[in-house]
Amino acid sequence: MRILKAAICYGLKDIRIENIKLKDLEPDDVLIKIAYCGVCPSDVRVYEGLSSMELPAILGHEYTGWIEKVGENVHDIKVGTRVAVDPGQKCYTRCEPCKRGYTNKCKNMSNAYDGFAEYHVTRRMNVYPLKDETSMLAAALSEPLACVVHGQKQAKIKPGSVVVVIGTGPIGLLHIQTSKYLGAKVIASDVIEQRLKVAKEIGADVIVNSSKDNLSEIVAQETEGSGTDAVIIAVGRPEIVEQGVKLLGIGGNLVIFAGIYPDTSVGISPNLIHYEEINITGSSDYTDQDFIEALRLIEEGHIDIEKLVTNIYPLEEVAQAMEYVRTNKGLKVVIDIGANEN
Repeated sequence: MRILKAAICYGLKDIRIENIKLKDLEPDDVLIKIAYCGVCPSDVRVYEGLSSMELPAILGHEYTGWIEKVGENVHDIKVGTRVAVDPGQKCYTRCEPCKRGYTNKCKNMSNAYDGFAEYHVTRRMNVYPLKDETSMLAAALSEPLACVVHGQKQAKIKPGSVVVVIGTGPIGLLHIQTSKYLGAKVIASDVIEQRLKVAKEIGADVIVNSSKDNLSEIVAQETEGSGTDAVIIAVGRPEIVEQGVKLLGIGGNLVIFAGIYPDTSVGISPNLIHYEEINITGSSDYTDQDFIEALRLIEEGHIDIEKLVTNIYPLEEVAQAMEYVRTNKGLKVVIDIGANEN
């Protein structure tokens, strides 16, 4: 029986490094020795007591690693193979969302976490071998990029689109890079100068510090008064949703990408929606195809993931990593669990 170290969250700001037993492999499973795991805002929400997740639980779901062992039915991947892991195990056929094609909203999703641990058991179908030259650190963030790819589809970005991304944290910066890859002009807005600087470095055409400048006026200037094709809300504030709707042109798409906590209502004129024929939608999670596309974007060098990683902590300092994410000082924070051990 193998014992492994894992970071287990018990409640509000209570996360502990403990030794636990590794579960047995089923015939179609593989055992992953984890290299890197990113810290997601959803991890921090659990840590802050703002989630309904059943605790105690091992957090973390953005990770890469090596195949350590395979189940008896697994013959197409070798021990030692470097892989990115899709953490979401979906049922595909049993629940109504999956039957309708919304596998990102699977009602039977299981095993979505467990990344803040030395090892993890998952299905063979949930791991993707990496090219020899692919960075394990970059590929660890395939999952958040997959969420962004899904959101870009909701925004209907195409060549020549004008896109406003509000919020230039790690997710907003991924939206900027992905929009640019799809051929859009990007206006990025935030109140943190350092994040706006990075947004410019990775391709934003126009940056706006909305605490100093009027975003609406700048959008009007950049679009000759016609409004934008898409607005992506990558910060969880309800007033930003109300502001974002007013930036859209005829037939524009507003994507509420960030969750808003606590839950609240927003005030939007129905006539604005009616007469301008605008579309308001959300984006949550990703499908298998989104994950595959995200990994391709990373492996082909279209998205510079490592540019966004500002802090790396060892597993033993996962609580400090959580606290750092809460400060909004850096960008993407990653846990190094065993990156230098193979």
